[in-house]
Amino acid sequence: MKMKIRAENLTMLGELSVREIANYARLEKRGYRPNEVFEADKHGWPADWEGRLILGLTFHYNMTGRKPAYLKEIIDEIPKHLNEKGYFGRICENGDANEQQLAGHSWYVRGLLEYYKSTEDQCVLKLIEQVRDNLYLQIKDNFLTYPLTLEDIKSPTAWELSHPQSKNKNHAKSIDTGCAFIALDGVTALMEFYKSKELEEMASIMVDRFSQIKLQECGVQTHATLSALRGALRYYEYSGDKKGLDLVIKIFGDYKEQAWTEHYGNFNWWGKPRWTEPCAIVDSFIVASWLWRLTGEIQYLEDAQHIYHNAAATAQRATGAMGTDYCLGADLLKHEPYNEDNLDMRFVRPRTYEVDWCCTMRAGEFFNEAFRTSFFTEKNSVSLGFFNNCVADLKLDAGTLKIQEKTNYPYGGMFDFTILESDIQDEINLKIFIPSLWREKDIVDVKLGDTTKSVKVENDCFVISFIPNKNLKISLDVGIKSHTMGLINKENIHGDFSFRHGPMILAVDCDIEDIFNPVSTHEPIAKLARDTKLDYIGNGVWESKEDKLKLSPLYNINRIPTPKTARQALFNE
Repeated sequence: MKMKIRAENLTMLGELSVREIANYARLEKRGYRPNEVFEADKHGWPADWEGRLILGLTFHYNMTGRKPAYLKEIIDEIPKHLNEKGYFGRICENGDANEQQLAGHSWYVRGLLEYYKSTEDQCVLKLIEQVRDNLYLQIKDNFLTYPLTLEDIKSPTAWELSHPQSKNKNHAKSIDTGCAFIALDGVTALMEFYKSKELEEMASIMVDRFSQIKLQECGVQTHATLSALRGALRYYEYSGDKKGLDLVIKIFGDYKEQAWTEHYGNFNWWGKPRWTEPCAIVDSFIVASWLWRLTGEIQYLEDAQHIYHNAAATAQRATGAMGTDYCLGADLLKHEPYNEDNLDMRFVRPRTYEVDWCCTMRAGEFFNEAFRTSFFTEKNSVSLGFFNNCVADLKLDAGTLKIQEKTNYPYGGMFDFTILESDIQDEINLKIFIPSLWREKDIVDVKLGDTTKSVKVENDCFVISFIPNKNLKISLDVGIKSHTMGLINKENIHGDFSFRHGPMILAVDCDIEDIFNPVSTHEPIAKLARDTKLDYIGNGVWESKEDKLKLSPLYNINRIPTPKTARQALFNE
């Protein structure tokens, strides 16, 4: 099984580094300082703000090596804000469980666990164990009765379910149905850390119950769904119980068919495309890359790259924060209608510019995953499914090496590798996975130092075998092609296709006011046929021959969304 490298063994350069640093800076500004973080939540989510922030800042610390400005102060302040049982919020009595409290503490224990692994601060172990013993294990059996249907939700047994809330003036009143199963992520993280049989049994109960919920009928939150899938994957990897993997494959497949936007974001609830939510986008990216690592199925690598280069990149804002977008391609009339009934859903554009209470903090975990999935190791093989300019320290069975990667991916398919250091005397394999959907070549010439050999793709992978001598240079170019793609979600009807460059969706920029046209009911700004002749300008940008419209990638460091950014990404035949 492929193993991810640790973030601290990677020096990231280029666009991914710019995006990560911007988010790190945002998490040390207003709203995220010691005198603010414990008073931030006003909507009944104990430990949620605190946990997400600790988790995000710890991941940033691991990626950069720079200690967060305020994290230690925040950690030291925690005991002052706990109840007498040692966790946040009220003490649950009479055997009832509050699902928002359980969800919030999932981020909290995961944040503390990552903080402990990075710092070995013994003081946080007691904080973690108080949640484990006094909160989670106390409500283990409550998951046996979590509501499975809409009728069950009306009269829950042993549960205080999520309540209607509006988190700011731009946020519609909502209920985060299913958020109790976010806790599966935290429970399995505790299980793995403590090697706890009791927590493994609790995780098994949660996996069984979640597999029975009528997700669409109950309008379960897709973020809660995807966080639960992360926990199910960890349960499978730890216990070997295949029901965890089977659950993830089934529900993730349903999610792609029913709750994906056309730029690989999410419907916030099953069956309700009100907005995308970067928390869910982060989770979907992690689930997809995790599934690829476990199963080797290239479809999951395609999913992860699509999510990363489109939905996640679009969700990040110029401030480094993360925000929600409208659901590209959604059929609003088929689902719960918007008040803004003149919206053209062929456009990607911000809905809530920043979601500071959750999504901005989750970006730290997203970037950590993007870092760590740059290289996978297995015995004497190094696998790459994500590509960035970077330097990595790798440990294989045969020894250690330091390798530098330079690439123009996803705009092109050029790769240059240099072995900076190595104590390996044996031959190793460098495996480069490029999905056939946008791979230009099936046979490439690979330059290994002064020699060149031809390598043929097998199972979407170019395998290069060599002895990694110091200063050895390896070069190849697989090419990246443009293509078009029809709708990816059977629930969507607006727009028939999109233009692509590699994994990136191409879009036409416009002014936000141009979307609204009271005369012509959702007429798109640009009309481009699927066989429109395009000229390549460079950097993923194409121009139509006839009317000179430019199409550029959603993934664009020079086009990070502002509040009025609008980009047409779907077109009619």
